[in-house]
Amino acid sequence: MTKKHYEAIAHIIEDETTIIQHEGGDTSPALWKEETARRLADYFEQDNPKFNRTMFLTACGINQSQT
Repeated sequence: MTKKHYEAIAHIIEDETTIIQHEGGDTSPALWKEETARRLADYFEQDNPKFNRTMFLTACGINQSQT
């Protein structure tokens, strides 16, 4: 991984935290984890065509029936 990747990941985590706080929505750790994992998967898919989204989300403990 490069600096670009680390910066993108940090931005996704920071952005997701800010969105949840400002929208006054559900701030549960489970929701934050799910939304952050899905956004990271989006980024990884764009960066690497061989990225396996299902495997990643499963490893994160995200229920695939909700995708």
